[in-house]
Amino acid sequence: MARRTALSTPGTGKPERIATVLEHEIRSGVLGFGDRLQSENELVQRFSVSRNTIRKGLEELSSRGLITTKVGIGSFVTFDGMPVDDAVGWSRA
Repeated sequence: MARRTALSTPGTGKPERIATVLEHEIRSGVLGFGDRLQSENELVQRFSVSRNTIRKGLEELSSRGLITTKVGIGSFVTFDGMPVDDAVGWSRA
């Protein structure tokens, strides 16, 4: 069963609020280094927003150095803004 997340913080846009919720999950250890985030479609259902809004939220997380996104693969948690080491490959992620 998918959990719903309320986006009720006044004064900020939906993408920023989504990024803040996911950032909290990363910084609190719910999502750890190399973990794959939920798919865009799962995040759409979880936050009850459009896919475009989710993509903007993920772009915000990426700009904060918290995730990296690989087209067709997914978004992954990074550590201290450092992307998962591409030289090693995705077998470690």
